[in-house]
Amino acid sequence: MQAYTLFTQTEQDFSRVRQGLLPVNVEEPKKTDGTRGLRACAHEYKSELEALGKKKSTIAMYTRAVDDFVGHCRKTFIDDVDRKDILDYLAWMKANLKRREGDPQHALRNRVRFLSTFFTRFGLKCPLPMKDIKKPTKKRPWKYSLDVVKLFLSKATREQKDLIHFLLNTGFRDGEVEYCTWGAIDLKVGSINVYPNDQYGWTPKDGESREQDIVLSDDFVKTMEARKQRLQPKASDLIFPTITGRPNNHLIKVVRRAAKKVGYEGKVSLHAFRRTFGTTVTKHYNIEQARIWLGHSDIETTQRYLAADELTTEQSKKIASKMFPVGD
Repeated sequence: MQAYTLFTQTEQDFSRVRQGLLPVNVEEPKKTDGTRGLRACAHEYKSELEALGKKKSTIAMYTRAVDDFVGHCRKTFIDDVDRKDILDYLAWMKANLKRREGDPQHALRNRVRFLSTFFTRFGLKCPLPMKDIKKPTKKRPWKYSLDVVKLFLSKATREQKDLIHFLLNTGFRDGEVEYCTWGAIDLKVGSINVYPNDQYGWTPKDGESREQDIVLSDDFVKTMEARKQRLQPKASDLIFPTITGRPNNHLIKVVRRAAKKVGYEGKVSLHAFRRTFGTTVTKHYNIEQARIWLGHSDIETTQRYLAADELTTEQSKKIASKMFPVGD
């Protein structure tokens, strides 16, 4: 019974951390003789993550944070770790972690969240509370306008066009595109969904397919039919593989080459196509349909994806003149 309770508490904490919340099942620090080695605890923690059946990507994120901390920390025992050790780790991260898109403060906060679950596992509180770490600046969600998409397509190769159309019409996440096989798309019906790829040991986020198949436009179906005719693939083949037929982890480079051809100087992101998809579906259907097709579990996540089209001053004036026609 005790083991089951520990299991459910650990699952609850992991779920909260994934949502950006702090763990709640924190035990009071236990009296020890200071002999719990930091490295031994890290090894035990990683073994438990694997035993709990966590996804490889989740295990990688948590253990990377812990391994980097253990490698940097000068303390031998986990009970001796203090606030200064965490601050030193933050300073090391700022100097050594590769910059990612967006605010790097996200990476710092996430690393400390991951460390918090590590300390919690051994009955300790993280010496540096999350409230003491500056929150990242919230930025407006942005997407590609259809004019920008048309610009990308204007000088793109056939391969580049196929990928851009796929991103725009499916709203798939990066990994979902990389591991998507021809078996996932029904060209007769005109629909597609996300499925695990057992061949490469890949599973969708949260391990689930979409609640409904995504409905595809006739034009996009024709594009995919032409691609299938050219490649003559099997159902198990990837739709956008590398030359050797393996998952392409550098699809962003394909889009960047298309953007470079037309002299586009803005930011290039695969995820922007996903926001464009979600915003367009919301506009033509509703936000609940966008939630389902994007694969979100709650509507609040979908709301954060929506990006309004920029209006010119003249367009804004025309809309404003029609908003309140009440007369004198």
